[in-house]
Amino acid sequence: MKRLKAGSLTYAVFISVIAAIICLLMITLAFANRTFFIRSDVREKLKDNALSGVALAMALPPGEEHFDWHDLYQEGSDSVLIKKRPWGAYEMISAYAQTGNNSSSRSAIAGYSSSQSRETSLYLADRNRPLQLAGNALLKGKCWLPRKGLDKAYIEGTHYSREKMIYGQSNVSKSTIPPIVGGKEHMWKDYLEKKLTDQDSALDFGEISAELSHPFYRKTLVFFSDQAIGLSGLQLSGNIVVVSGKKIVVDKNNRLEDIVLVAPVIILEEELKAELQAIARDTLIVKSKTELRYPSSLLVLGGEKTYLSIESNTAISGCIISYAEARGRSLDLAIEIMPDAIVNGLVYCKGNLEHMGKVNGLVLGNAFLLKTPSGVYENHLLHGEIDRSELASEFCGPAVEDWNNQTRIVKWTL
Repeated sequence: MKRLKAGSLTYAVFISVIAAIICLLMITLAFANRTFFIRSDVREKLKDNALSGVALAMALPPGEEHFDWHDLYQEGSDSVLIKKRPWGAYEMISAYAQTGNNSSSRSAIAGYSSSQSRETSLYLADRNRPLQLAGNALLKGKCWLPRKGLDKAYIEGTHYSREKMIYGQSNVSKSTIPPIVGGKEHMWKDYLEKKLTDQDSALDFGEISAELSHPFYRKTLVFFSDQAIGLSGLQLSGNIVVVSGKKIVVDKNNRLEDIVLVAPVIILEEELKAELQAIARDTLIVKSKTELRYPSSLLVLGGEKTYLSIESNTAISGCIISYAEARGRSLDLAIEIMPDAIVNGLVYCKGNLEHMGKVNGLVLGNAFLLKTPSGVYENHLLHGEIDRSELASEFCGPAVEDWNNQTRIVKWTL
């Protein structure tokens, strides 16, 4: 027999080791590949579950608060934490899905749309007197008016200047405007009394960071102060509520997105650009050259003396709401929209509304009131414009009672 050379044996061992290493690498690669696809499937499943949770929250009745775990498919492996609560004039919804160490969340600000909100320009309560128009006043869209209809007026040396009294369909209104569903005024008043829900975390305003972003699937960070608050130089976004027992003043040197402000008095200073929900118990003033992006909202809840003022050269995209009701024949203004102010969205006023600017959208009001140097005029509109055709049909606001409200996502958030 021929003897194998020592070099041949070494070569065979070397080849065997290389083959073993290659096999091990192939097995490791196959395992890693399988693990990657399993984890990808888990992540995709969690994303789908979070979106299903959002859809489930959207199917809940308007104004209904919710905070609970749900098993989506009754299999015990698809649980989602669903949250839904008021957020200014809108609603915040979120869904959080988790399996083991993996999780996924989706959050959004939602509102309501209906065929009525897409058509209506003005709903004015019937208080047994006509609506009188003067100057360049404009009504364009479907209008619900008092039985006595429209008339022309001569105010401050100004006649009604347009060819038609209304550019759209006219219907007879009821004695009061339709109520908003689930406004939850009491919830915001509870914040002023430091009453929190299980979804809130209370913090002192002195602890707030100059830059803070907080996701909606977590508990709401509620920053309190018994004193007046001046917001300046802050970057705040997400699931944050700032509450003052006295007053909040916001200057232009802030970057604010989605947060809520709550106080008896709120003042938004000149040239502020933000996207926020401001909720005042008594007084809310928006100074000139302020721009609030959609979906912002301004709410006055109703205290001893209420007033919401939109100064000239402002642009508000979203909702302006005053829940304060006029007492008898009160001549106090609940909302004042000054000349050259623009509102893109909804104005809802249970008291007296003075409107001399432009509303690209819809107005629901119990009464117009006009104050001039020569006198006070009830149910008069001087130069004020209301034009539903200038507002996108996708606009969403709060749910209005007896309208066919449909929940819509306004904006995906953190």
